[in-house]
Amino acid sequence: MACHSHIDHLKAMVVQAGGRSDRLIHAPLMVAMCRAGALDVVPHKAFLAEISGADFDVRIASGGGRHNITMDRYDANWSMVERGWKTHVLGEGQQFANATAAVPDLATRSGTIDQDLPPFIIGENGKPVGTIEDGDSVVFFNFRGDQHIEISRAFEEAVFDKFDRVGCRK
Repeated sequence: MACHSHIDHLKAMVVQAGGRSDRLIHAPLMVAMCRAGALDVVPHKAFLAEISGADFDVRIASGGGRHNITMDRYDANWSMVERGWKTHVLGEGQQFANATAAVPDLATRSGTIDQDLPPFIIGENGKPVGTIEDGDSVVFFNFRGDQHIEISRAFEEAVFDKFDRVGCRK
């Protein structure tokens, strides 16, 4: 039996972060709800808007399909992890106004289901609304415990040779 997280765990973490933050927070999101992802983004976007305020701004800032970016396992596909790095850290990817526009558009144009979506970023005035910067805290949350290991290594390991971590001072 696999032990998976639940979306309510993520919601609780985001709410708790709001009580401890006085700065803008953006939440990179890997759309990982295959086939239902486009539908699932809408309530999550509404939830984030509901808890955001003057001192706490939480938005989906980037994403893509879990079989395309960021979430590799077992050292099998570092180029996938690098695509995620470039999306979340450098803000590289097709730009959309919001995730509810990105997911169905990319699914239609790429002819894929949500888990295979290409990288996307959310932008305003031609710039990403949020990228992961030096000094930021990153809490990686995933529904499976084994899909975050490589991206976590990219952020944490002082000696790292899988790809160039441009944009990071590690």
